[in-house]
Amino acid sequence: MKPNFSRFPFLFLLVFLSVFLTQSGVAQKDLPADETQIKKQAAEYFKEKKFADAYPLYSQLLSLYSTNPDYNYRLAVCMLYAKTDKERPIHYLEIAVQSSDVENLAYYYLGWAYQVNYRFSEAINSYEKFNGKATSSEADKYPVDRLIQFCNNGIQQLSNFQNLDVLRKKELSSSTFYYAYPVQ
Repeated sequence: MKPNFSRFPFLFLLVFLSVFLTQSGVAQKDLPADETQIKKQAAEYFKEKKFADAYPLYSQLLSLYSTNPDYNYRLAVCMLYAKTDKERPIHYLEIAVQSSDVENLAYYYLGWAYQVNYRFSEAINSYEKFNGKATSSEADKYPVDRLIQFCNNGIQQLSNFQNLDVLRKKELSSSTFYYAYPVQ
């Protein structure tokens, strides 16, 4: 018995359309419909500290309002928590702190972004600006004295950094590592 392939293009089209419509319907269901809903949803996610969920919304808002200090600040915070590239948020935070209307925490997060990128002197400056601008409740919730101490330690450690000379290179598997080097 010979199979009939004359209906194959129709079946293929039917399957393709059902998958496509299902996928596009799912994607559209999760995104807010208009700008006010995007703003509301992004703010809600940010308040709940759901930074990975807030990230695409603030990215979309920032594409519309690239100079808005609040959107720059919030996108950068989302990036610090949700993305692996910790250098990119510095750009957005530097834009945000140029405005006097930005939240005080922007200085805290700018310090943190500098710190994780080994820019310790700049981190200390940002943390000190945060200390100067922070309300008492913010200062209690985000104590930066210890972070400033970490940055000072980082500066000291980097000043003692030396390149090591490799005298002998030996490749080992992890299972034979302890047998190759005498550990006392």
